[in-house]
Amino acid sequence: MAAPDSLNILDISGTYVMNKSISDNFTDEILRLQGVSWWKRKAISVGTVTLKIKHYKEDGDEHIDIDQ
Repeated sequence: MAAPDSLNILDISGTYVMNKSISDNFTDEILRLQGVSWWKRKAISVGTVTLKIKHYKEDGDEHIDIDQ
């Protein structure tokens, strides 16, 4: 996943979408080793991974919430 130049480590909030054309395809092998059936692995492979990250500070503590 590529990040925009405006992003810094003090606030990584945003929506990130996996670019399958530049990503390694180890997902199938990892899922196979975990015992996931072939049909489920194929269904998973056609999906797109999107992460929504909310990075914030509350009462002096830093939090990162990630929704998929």
